[in-house]
Order: sequence, then C-alpha cells, then structure tokens
Amino acid sequence: MHFLTSQDVKHKAFATGAFGNYYDANQVDDFLDDVERTLCHYEHPAVTQRITDQLADAIAARVVEKLKAGEHDQ
Repeated sequence: MHFLTSQDVKHKAFATGAFGNYYDANQVDDFLDDVERTLCHYEHPAVTQRITDQLADAIAARVVEKLKAGEHDQ
C-alpha cells in the first residue's frame, strides 16, 4: 500500500477536461481517497503508539549517550 507524502499532495496535478478548465471528478475522488487512507493510517492508535514509543526510545538513548559522555545540563 502506498501512503502519500506532503510532497505528493503539494505537487498533485489533475488533468483538465477538453471543454474547459474543469477537473476529472474521478481523478479528484481517487486522490481524496488516497489522502483519507493515509490520514487514517497515521491516526490509527496502534501507529500513533508505535511512533510515540520510537520517539521515547530515541530520546532515552540520546540521554544515556550524553550521560555516558559526561554531558549534562547545569
């Protein structure tokens, strides 16, 4: 499954119709479906918890590194 990036959204272009400046409704609907799937993925509690856990682990590892190196806030 492909999830969108902010760059995908920023640079998305829709084809215009042959009779003027209107967008193909099916293309717009498909794109909005992709946006919805991406947002639902990142809003899912399990994903949110996994990201939170990964950030906490990274912060803890950095603190341990600083302590081992003798660095600390005074």
